[in-house]
Amino acid sequence: MMKIATPYPAVSEARLDRLQTQLGTALPAAYRRFLLRHNGGRASDAAFHVPRFGRTLVNDVLGVDAGDHADLMAMR
Repeated sequence: MMKIATPYPAVSEARLDRLQTQLGTALPAAYRRFLLRHNGGRASDAAFHVPRFGRTLVNDVLGVDAGDHADLMAMR
């Protein structure tokens, strides 16, 4: 199971509401809970197997207002 070793700064319910408005859609409930808990961040134990592709790694999980390299809206 992937764990977030270094989360990005906390995000509020109000900020997620504004993000949904910017996106024009609601975030899935599980993803919203994840953002409230971690707001993305640097992953650890992030290796997993993808059928037909093999071993895959995740370094960073996008967050809200997390800086250009890891910001959900910037990468959109």
